Amino acid sequence: MRAVVASQSDGIQNKSEDEKMSKKYYDDYDSYDHNKKESKKNDCDKNKCDDHKKHGSKEIQCEFVKAETLSECRNYPVYPHAEHGPFIAKLPVVLAEVFIQIPVEAKVPMPKFVYEIKRIKKNIHITQCEVVPLPPMKKHDQCHHEEKMVKLFLEGYVEKNIEYVEDCSGPVYHHTVKVPFRCFTEVEVDELQPFKKSFKSGFEYKFIAKNNLEGDKKKHFQTSSEFFNEKPFCEIVDADISEFDFLENDYCSHESMLTEKMAIHLTVKLLQVQQRWINKHRHHHDHKDE
Repeated sequence: MRAVVASQSDGIQNKSEDEKMSKKYYDDYDSYDHNKKESKKNDCDKNKCDDHKKHGSKEIQCEFVKAETLSECRNYPVYPHAEHGPFIAKLPVVLAEVFIQIPVEAKVPMPKFVYEIKRIKKNIHITQCEVVPLPPMKKHDQCHHEEKMVKLFLEGYVEKNIEYVEDCSGPVYHHTVKVPFRCFTEVEVDELQPFKKSFKSGFEYKFIAKNNLEGDKKKHFQTSSEFFNEKPFCEIVDADISEFDFLENDYCSHESMLTEKMAIHLTVKLLQVQQRWINKHRHHHDHKDE
């Protein structure tokens, strides 16, 4: 009986020792595994750091530029000193301001096949704006008011930048063309200064010879006169373009043609440099009224 109890006691003790050894083993293994993972993580972080140093960081670093906050500067109005009139000034005088409509139609061959027009940017350029005064009308002419009419010749072009695509997806192409236009119109002007004529032939004077019987061929005297008039000139005020564009595609030849119908609206001012009296009496009246 004692032997059996001792045997059972030894078995329980041995089992307890085995459990302790097993627990210690697993604890040591967990500690080893944890240390191994930490070491691997540190090595990985170190490798990443080395890779970033070697290949450069992929993070975008924005550079700070040098800037300065300016302080406000004060200003004071300065009233210009001017002599009181009356005096004569030479300055541009407005003769007329007119609104002109120019219809234009053009066909633009495209360099590539066009699937869709994305955008058309336009800029207008005036290359010629000439004012030609008409000669005075005769008294028997019924349209006596046409003495103040001038011919205005206009010429220029519309620069167009056409953005388009060839297919449903892909890059956007652009094509720049110049669409010319030209026209003339009659304009009624008010303050046009009359032009003075220049005498090209001039006047020739003859002297008598010493024998008092004929003219002296060795002596010659003449006068000629030239007068330089102020030429009227143009100044563009504003420009509007209304247009209708439609695309024609030839699928056989794989070509595209763009037809444009435009209505160009221009506001033009006609001017002429003239000498004018600047009178002081008007200013005196204004001050008295105040």
